Amino acid sequence: PPAPHEKRDPLSPQEERVLALVAEGRTNKEIAVSLNLSDKTVGHYLENIFQKLQVTRRAQAAVYFTQQQSKQ
Repeated sequence: PPAPHEKRDPLSPQEERVLALVAEGRTNKEIAVSLNLSDKTVGHYLENIFQKLQVTRRAQAAVYFTQQQSKQ
């Protein structure tokens, strides 16, 4: 992940909901059902999240989410 001083684009509220479910270990299909979205839409949200967080894997995104939650 980038250094803490690097500025990131903020996640949208829907991207945050998707990321929270990723952090719970949910699959794209489970996320789609939970949020009433298509699998493809969930995939697009994940692409945006990965780009904004500058990560390449779900596990990295989940770690980021968990760290942010512990700061609150």
